[in-house]
Amino acid sequence: MASSPPNSSASSASASDSKPTPAAGCCDHLLASPCKPIHPNHTLDLDDSDEEYEHGVRVMNREEMSRYYQVLRDTDGFDVPTFPNTYALGLIVPICEEYLSKPYLRDCAEKAISHYNIRNGTNFEFVKIVKANQQVVSGFFYYITFDVKQIGTEFPTTTFEAKVLDGIDDTKEVYLCRPKRSS
Repeated sequence: MASSPPNSSASSASASDSKPTPAAGCCDHLLASPCKPIHPNHTLDLDDSDEEYEHGVRVMNREEMSRYYQVLRDTDGFDVPTFPNTYALGLIVPICEEYLSKPYLRDCAEKAISHYNIRNGTNFEFVKIVKANQQVVSGFFYYITFDVKQIGTEFPTTTFEAKVLDGIDDTKEVYLCRPKRSS
């Protein structure tokens, strides 16, 4: 049975429940490096060189940025590609599989499906997270793809997508929750 997300309390969260710090080798493409912010409306003097910054990370080139923004437009951030060893400020990036079972992602998905149920008069409950992406903002935007089922049934499951802000003040705000769009 789905439950409402608990009120956030820093004192009640264990260290294993905290937001991720990438493990060695995991999510290395998320390492910060000193470079210019990149935004689709900015005109930056990007060259197509592979000049590397600290940790072997480089700024995304034009071709990569073009591909990223096309996929972003097509999928609303739910199916973005990875660009290993590249960096651009504000990218939506996949969350490593080892973090998909963390309680903060489940809390976001449960809040989203509860929000959806109230708005649509449905009775779905969370089953499991399929995949998730994140974007660093004032907190994190999570783009979560997850399975739900009707309360009281085992099958079939339906796949949903939700965009949830997990703010720096530990508030969670649902921006979008919908059945997954067909590819």
